[in-house]
Amino acid sequence: MLGAVASGLIPILLPLWTQSHSGATRVGIVMALFGFGQLSAPLWGKIADFMKLNRLLFLVGLIVIGLSLLGIVFIPYPWTLGLFSLFAGLGFSLTNTLANLWIVERFLFDQLSERVGFLQRTYGIGQVLGLAIAGILSVTHLKIALLVSALMPFLALAFFHTMPVVPGSGKFKLRPALSNIHIKIQPLIASMSQSYHLLQIKDTIKHLSKSSKSTILFNILWFIMTMGSAFLFSFYPIIMKNVYYINPVISSTVFAIAAALGIFLYVPSGDLATKYNDQTVLLWGLIMRIISLGGLAILVHIKFTGVKLLVIMFFILTVLSWPVISVTGTAIAAESNLPKGAAMGLFSANTALALTIGSLVGGFLAHLFGYHILPLFSMIFLLAAILLGLKLVNEDKDLENIQMKKN
Repeated sequence: MLGAVASGLIPILLPLWTQSHSGATRVGIVMALFGFGQLSAPLWGKIADFMKLNRLLFLVGLIVIGLSLLGIVFIPYPWTLGLFSLFAGLGFSLTNTLANLWIVERFLFDQLSERVGFLQRTYGIGQVLGLAIAGILSVTHLKIALLVSALMPFLALAFFHTMPVVPGSGKFKLRPALSNIHIKIQPLIASMSQSYHLLQIKDTIKHLSKSSKSTILFNILWFIMTMGSAFLFSFYPIIMKNVYYINPVISSTVFAIAAALGIFLYVPSGDLATKYNDQTVLLWGLIMRIISLGGLAILVHIKFTGVKLLVIMFFILTVLSWPVISVTGTAIAAESNLPKGAAMGLFSANTALALTIGSLVGGFLAHLFGYHILPLFSMIFLLAAILLGLKLVNEDKDLENIQMKKN
């Protein structure tokens, strides 16, 4: 249910609802505040360790999400939309953090990857279902669709007593397996993976001074790529409706189909990365995305009978590039010279911050130039990421040559 709301319903419904009550800048602010709330994962991790009341905290998170979404529906003033979106982001961050902690705290290391992978697959399936529901209801029944979204967290309360109790007493020990979990599926916007890796962010600061050039280069690349992608995904239903004249029913359905297909690309992407190396395959994923964004940017200015079909095809390619980018990007982050916990903390914070800033800047750009400019700016940012990706590949080759000479 949470996957359906956070990654399926909210990305479609919240921009449309905000636009109907305000302008482009406000849409960007609201989406940015929703993302900003999800940066609170380290706080929830510390509170969970201190209180050891994970079930109760999860209950609080569900209630906060439900009440926040109800507030968005019934008190849709410009400033309240931002406030309730922030609280919704906080609630999702809390529940996502605890969902991962239940696995990390209760199972042995050799079971973690499989169980977290299953959790994220379930979350990804929820995203597809949420997008499908948004497609059915978003055009004629937008308010009803948001009410359905608000009710889902309350329905999840029915499973409260089935939630596990974290065993043990006293202060929790450091979770050594936490930094070794391999991410298998990472939904496009609100990722379960962000929640447990952010728990290691406290270790990141002291290790930054030891970062290699390639680690810094990769994180700059990732920030630029993610920020540019936010220009499109944070405003996706509005861009499709106002720029390409594709109604939200079709655009949500297309998103759902693309996300469902993308689930099957994570394993092949990992296989390709193993065969050719992560940096090279990441570059391939970025090239896939810039081709699709370039197509979308060009089609803004072209009008003919089949243009909508081309828009749909290019957007599907944009979504399908994500498994390639996600798998390789995660692997590169984990393989840096930093300790894995610190590396993944930096990676996750980088992602969340880029999404937040990208939403904010995207709203400002749309206010100044119109929504039609966003695919172009997204493409420009991806071009910058590709240039950094080429440099990253060269850095990797230079490192391999140095190691070969040493051997």
